[in-house]
Amino acid sequence: MIALAFIGAWGWVLPEYNKISELNVALNERQELYDSRGAIIKKIQDMNKEYQKRAADVTRISSVLPSKKSLAEMVSAIEKLSTQSGLQLISATIAGKPSDGQAGAYNFLPIEISMGGGYPGLVSFLQSAEKNLRIIDITTIDAAAGVTDRPGLLNFSVKGNAYYLK
Repeated sequence: MIALAFIGAWGWVLPEYNKISELNVALNERQELYDSRGAIIKKIQDMNKEYQKRAADVTRISSVLPSKKSLAEMVSAIEKLSTQSGLQLISATIAGKPSDGQAGAYNFLPIEISMGGGYPGLVSFLQSAEKNLRIIDITTIDAAAGVTDRPGLLNFSVKGNAYYLK
């Protein structure tokens, strides 16, 4: 009878032991999966913290190279620069089509600016444009005599390119 009890216990205990072993293997696999997902979440949180630290840099870069060609913002910036320099803005126009087929990470928008004022105002305008956050390349500057009754005033035509991201 004792032998039968051992055989019965062996028949009941061995399958349970095998089941527990399989469950331990599955538990280890799940723990590894949980740990790897935890590591991924930690990396995402670290990247988010790094992005938050560099948010000011991202904002500065987006102000230098805006994501879209905002004509109103461009005209407003040019008007502000000319007013600060003591020049009268006569016109600010797009000289041609924006470049869309150019290779690279940015497009440029050709602009033409007509202003009136004195030579020191032009120098001040160019210095302000150089220090401006928005990147503007000045390609040509033309100057002509202004009206005859005011000999100190000149008319300036400035051509250049403003840049924006693709």
